[in-house]
Amino acid sequence: MCLNAIDDLFAAFAESTSAFGVRAGVQIGTPPVVFASHGLDARSPASGLDPEGRFRIGSLTKTFTSAMVLGLIGDDQLDLDDRLATWLPDYPRAADISVRQLLVHTAGTADPIFDDVDAHLTMLLADPARCFTTDEVVGFAGGLPPFAEPGDTYRYSNTDYHLLGAIVEQISSSTFGSCLLSVADSSGLRQTSM
Repeated sequence: MCLNAIDDLFAAFAESTSAFGVRAGVQIGTPPVVFASHGLDARSPASGLDPEGRFRIGSLTKTFTSAMVLGLIGDDQLDLDDRLATWLPDYPRAADISVRQLLVHTAGTADPIFDDVDAHLTMLLADPARCFTTDEVVGFAGGLPPFAEPGDTYRYSNTDYHLLGAIVEQISSSTFGSCLLSVADSSGLRQTSM
């Protein structure tokens, strides 16, 4: 009965939002976990979603990035008012952008997804399996005109979090991916992978 109710809820959500699909695991009491899904697998549209399959993390990395940054602040390796120029001195207006502004999307940085979508999509679709380096991502965004003056206005920004990831890499002397997996592992997310 519980699985049917969850599946009905997922079906209604997918239809009301035009989502390709939804998937979740719900633990009721002690194990077992009840897995449910609704929708199609984008990689294999002829089949439905595997209830125990995985999704790409996407923008949820911002939550993990924030946790890493706040951990560095807690360890006195970083301060909310530190300037981006400490780590990326060549980034446009780096001396005027604070860690705090990056965290709360008020740094005024350009975001290729919003500010140069055609070039961004062309680059991504040219080789969908390509993994871009931090320097490439930061360089592409830094080559666009700023959206606003640092601190002037809020706008959701992938670039701000790429810049925070670059700071995390420099302070930790590790790749962002290995830092992300470390946070996921310490959070008990044992099936997280890169």
